[in-house]
Amino acid sequence: MKDICVDETLIEYKSEVKYLGITLDKKLLWNRHVALTTNKKITQVTTRNTFDKLQRLACVCITGAMRTCLTKALKVILDLTPLHIVVEVVVYAEIYRVTRVGAEGNEIAFQRT
Repeated sequence: MKDICVDETLIEYKSEVKYLGITLDKKLLWNRHVALTTNKKITQVTTRNTFDKLQRLACVCITGAMRTCLTKALKVILDLTPLHIVVEVVVYAEIYRVTRVGAEGNEIAFQRT
């Protein structure tokens, strides 16, 4: 395939590109996009399962409950928010803080306010 030249600017040929969040290959097939999206979702589910296991272990240790006790029951007794939601809130707060500091001071400060 030949490279394209627009206004004396050489545009090189690539076998796949990402446009508006969608990965397209040279035959305009969705295979690569589906594979990337699936891998991302698998990683998210694995991370969430890890957080759930960690929180369950903490609940059992705090309450002294038997290992057969339901996780949902332990969370209700302790009035806990699921750990993955707590982490998500903290991440969004940090993103907001870094963005706000960067917009106001023209430089990003990584110090807690």
